[in-house]
Amino acid sequence: MLTPRWITIIALAVSLTACGERTISSTDAKLKFGAGRWFYDGRPLTGAVEETLPDAIRLTHYADGLEHGLMTARTHAGALIEERTYKAGKKHGVHRGWFAGGGDRFYTEFADDHYAGEHWTWHANGKVAEYKKYTADGKILVHKHWRESGQIYRNQVFAENFELGMPGVKLCNTVKDTVSGR
Repeated sequence: MLTPRWITIIALAVSLTACGERTISSTDAKLKFGAGRWFYDGRPLTGAVEETLPDAIRLTHYADGLEHGLMTARTHAGALIEERTYKAGKKHGVHRGWFAGGGDRFYTEFADDHYAGEHWTWHANGKVAEYKKYTADGKILVHKHWRESGQIYRNQVFAENFELGMPGVKLCNTVKDTVSGR
């Protein structure tokens, strides 16, 4: 006898199958790019494309030939290393990346295909490598860089007109260290 839980699971499986989203290989001869869109068998692609890369397998979702929804990349062993979202062919939302060992690699916020909010990258040793802060319309406010040792070497705060990047910049090493190349 089917329990309500199994009925729900079966109904969900049937509805997902009925949605008809297909997953095709990036090497499929029917997949073509033209006029800024992907086509499958002559029609704008709606579905997912799986692409095998040297170090990962990428799955990208499309609607009407444009990237739309989630893109993921996993190592060949199955570990998630990237997650990006798109809306009508444009970068949108949070994009995340991880090193194969699981540590953070990047975190970036997008809105309508431009940076908006925060952007972080990390060195493989887990220390912060870079931080940027953007306005909602993509203008940069702050840009900082760190060496793998954790020492900051760039600390740039931009002026209100966003044209000058010098206010707030300071030399993070002594003049002697800078001249000697340390």
